[in-house]
Amino acid sequence: MMQKNGIDEFLADFETKHGTSAAIDKGLKLVLTDAQLFNGELQMTISGGRVTLGAAGAERGKFRLTAKTDDGKPAAMDVFNPADAARRDKFIKQIADALQLTDEEKKEISAELIGLAAAADSVFNSGPEEKTKNGQPETVETSFKVLSDGRIIEQIRGNFAVYNPEANEHEILESVVDLDGTHYTPVSDALFSEGGLHIADDLIEYGTEKELVAEIEKYLLKYLDLQPLFLKLTALYILFTYIFDKFLELSYINATGDAGSGKSRFGLAMALASRRGLALISPSAASVFRIVDKFQPTLFLDEFNNADSDDAAAIIQILNAGFQRTGKIPRQLGTSDGNFKTELFDPFCPKIIGSLKKTNSNAFNSRCIEIEMERTARNDIPLSLSFQMLKDAGGLRNKLVLYRLRNYGKDFELRRDRAESELKRTGITGRSIQVNCPLFALIESEDIKAEFITLLQGRDAVLAEEKSLSLDGEIVDKIHTLLFETDENQTVLNAKNFAELPAPDEICEELTIERLLGMMNANRPKEIAAQSFGKMIFGLGLKTKKIVKRNSDHRLKKAIVFNAERLGYLFRIYNLPVSKEFNVTNVTENDNYNNDIGLSAVTSGYSSDGQGSVCYQTNSSKESTYSNGNIGNIKSAEISANGNKQPVLDREEFEI
Repeated sequence: MMQKNGIDEFLADFETKHGTSAAIDKGLKLVLTDAQLFNGELQMTISGGRVTLGAAGAERGKFRLTAKTDDGKPAAMDVFNPADAARRDKFIKQIADALQLTDEEKKEISAELIGLAAAADSVFNSGPEEKTKNGQPETVETSFKVLSDGRIIEQIRGNFAVYNPEANEHEILESVVDLDGTHYTPVSDALFSEGGLHIADDLIEYGTEKELVAEIEKYLLKYLDLQPLFLKLTALYILFTYIFDKFLELSYINATGDAGSGKSRFGLAMALASRRGLALISPSAASVFRIVDKFQPTLFLDEFNNADSDDAAAIIQILNAGFQRTGKIPRQLGTSDGNFKTELFDPFCPKIIGSLKKTNSNAFNSRCIEIEMERTARNDIPLSLSFQMLKDAGGLRNKLVLYRLRNYGKDFELRRDRAESELKRTGITGRSIQVNCPLFALIESEDIKAEFITLLQGRDAVLAEEKSLSLDGEIVDKIHTLLFETDENQTVLNAKNFAELPAPDEICEELTIERLLGMMNANRPKEIAAQSFGKMIFGLGLKTKKIVKRNSDHRLKKAIVFNAERLGYLFRIYNLPVSKEFNVTNVTENDNYNNDIGLSAVTSGYSSDGQGSVCYQTNSSKESTYSNGNIGNIKSAEISANGNKQPVLDREEFEI
């Protein structure tokens, strides 16, 4: 019997290659399986002897599967992984066509094929054994993973899309076993199974990257009316969502316009085609924190026009911190023993915001590419959401997931570095370069690059103008007025106040807080309090000291300590010229991301009840939360979305 089955020869050969212990282990597996080994093939007879199934080892993860009738004639043969449901169904159909099987027999064959493949895997695979936990195979749910053997898996509807970069092959599998034995299955979450996240259900060839972008543009034009530049940027952003996790920073899309201009349609069209698109209206903060942290979707927030609720204020933290992978948002959560534990949420993901107008926050605006929507005069655009639109978007997702799998291993860091070097030559601000580099790196057309640069330069000019009109900008302007005189031709040191520039760290007696505050309050209906003004100066990164010289006219009054580097930086970001004597050469564009918005002096603290962990940072007359960038202005320290106290952000600062 043993010789008939070929087990002796098989185990002898296995012992030679892998040792006696490994051969004994393989022998035990053969004894425990219902299949028999004939001529190097595991065989199993089912359906009352009508069908004999056979499985032999083939290439990695696949088997040579055969089916024979009771008289030994072949009914089907193929090489595939039985976890591939589509290939398995095709194989069973061949058998059914040959033998006229019943539905029950088809189900039996399907189950036996999977079991036979598992047995064949344990017999023919000489690699690492399956990981176990408490004697059971270790199963891990995941929605994306780069396996130890180099394969890449991405969850699609009900299955995994699996790509092998070495062979440039892809397949659809119900589950995957890695080389270390870990068994991966798709995440069993309603967002995946019930259509909350818009995901692919198959893989479809797309041609070249250029052809794929053109197809995205065609889809967008069918349902939207966009200017050519906005059309290209929107198409590239959709493509970018499928590789965004290869970058450390990103920009957002902010669709603005009057009611009826198509903002909602725009955001929905993008969300339907983007990776894991998720459209939300008035979501709870707790759900958004967890969804973004767990699934990193392309988040579409529609009608986000104001921050008049606790949840909206908390969601703004995601918007302000989530442009950078390193930003984490802390939350203090209650434990069963009455204590609290810190939980960190990752807010990093692509985001699309639909709003009536731009936010009042320069910090937020600097993270966005604004798409200006206008009422269309085209009559060919469908007004209602249709099944055809869902079908068109679904077809794109199937192609874009394959694009993701094929391109995930590429060096996008190199493309980003080249884009940054190119953008640095345009005079665009550091923040604009920082967040727009990834998208710019995807642009091939020189004309589109030039238009995008012009768009960013114009946006920078608007932000600079708005910044100069802010309270911080007014303070810097007053300091500049006391230091310099400017006419149409030149800027020189103000001779009335300074014969020469003060020495580093010297107290500027002409820059007293009292004098500056008087200039600020000269024509102001509601005066700024002295204590608040001192905080504003501190928030600009400037130090003050009390004048102690006995012969000073300003004795015992506070004045600004001269810091050429800091002042030079402030003058530059508020577009104020300086004299040739004021030549600061070592001020960098990005010496502090927060300095772009006049922030400094971070101190940690807690909300009033000790539950809400927060960082405070002075900015003008208010205090601001901080999480890898400006989060917003605190009005109080109470948000009760989940019973925990958290900072409430200034509604006016972030009204969109």
